Amino acid sequence: MTPRIRNEVSFETPKTRKETIHMQFKGKAKVEDDESSNETPRDVDWKLARTVQRYQKEQEEDYGLDDVSLPVRGNPRKDLSHEVQIAQFGQVLGSEFSMKDLGPLHHFLGIEVQTMADGMHLSQTHYAYTILERALMTDCQPMPTPMAQKLDLTSDDTPVADPSFFRGLVGALQYLTLTRPDLSYSVNFISQFMHSPTMAHFKCVRRILRYLKGTIHFGLSLTANTSLDLCAFSDADWAGCPTTRRSTTGYCTFLGSNIISWCAKKQSTVARSSTEAEYRAMAHTAAELTWLSYILADLHIPISRTPVLYGDNLSALYLTVKPVFHARSKHIELDYHYVRERVAQGALVTKHVSTFHQLADIFTKIMTKARLAQFRTKLCLQPRHSLRGDNNEYVVE
Repeated sequence: MTPRIRNEVSFETPKTRKETIHMQFKGKAKVEDDESSNETPRDVDWKLARTVQRYQKEQEEDYGLDDVSLPVRGNPRKDLSHEVQIAQFGQVLGSEFSMKDLGPLHHFLGIEVQTMADGMHLSQTHYAYTILERALMTDCQPMPTPMAQKLDLTSDDTPVADPSFFRGLVGALQYLTLTRPDLSYSVNFISQFMHSPTMAHFKCVRRILRYLKGTIHFGLSLTANTSLDLCAFSDADWAGCPTTRRSTTGYCTFLGSNIISWCAKKQSTVARSSTEAEYRAMAHTAAELTWLSYILADLHIPISRTPVLYGDNLSALYLTVKPVFHARSKHIELDYHYVRERVAQGALVTKHVSTFHQLADIFTKIMTKARLAQFRTKLCLQPRHSLRGDNNEYVVE
């Protein structure tokens, strides 16, 4: 049977992670060149892990160190500079893989990297401009917010003439949220109508693109002068969906002062109280912090203090430290046990934060222009530095 081919408008996205790894680390043939072409990605991953272990063992034997970290910035050996360690590690990899040094990083999977003295700036300006070109909106009037305060999706229920074009735009915007946390809630909201979009939904997409036009040079500004402490902000918009009355979970995690992950997602079931919605959001955030702690441990990056989880719901915070079930909270017992266990083990600390300073608020509801500008700064979103001085050309205040 001939498979059906869906004729949809697709955007040129960068190669996937596996394709990139297989392209850059293609193993050398030990006997014949034909054998290397038969290596699977799993074989390459295994060979890479074995090479890293051999490098660490050699360093331990040569320098008498008990625990050797990979040569990354932030974990230098005192007797060698960063550049020397990286060069040595590159030689070890070169003995097993066919690879070459491409120099300082400036582009990766469509993300533009601008290195500065105190950190780096990550943006997707070119990719955002290609989205505006596909939508024929390069000359549109910018808007200060991605969504209108009074949103009415019933104003025009006429089906979109080309649903594939709508899905292509939304799919492209989803990839753009890798460096634009301010777009997470609006893109997540409009993604819920991919199956049968209407003209009202298409107007929402156009509104997002008009906001993108005004902030096209914005990206994540990451600083090197910061601590390595983990913290997170968790929030939920109880029964915020007007159609299903499900709540929206939102959280963001920070490594020092740099944001490293964020999420805006509708909860899978209806919450019967705001405490239940907030506690479920805290459970998801606690799982994210646990995963990040394991990642840092694998990279031999020590955490100086226990990760902190900030929430603005006092009832949910009391449940994390008080081992007593109330009648109204028995139905969230599973999430309760997970967060309560992390707190009891000393692996997590929960603290209260006022609603005004709740950074996760941007991932759960529509923001005003003033609040959005405030959150953009706190979420490390800044315009890209330009030598021509035109990086604020389209910024809408």
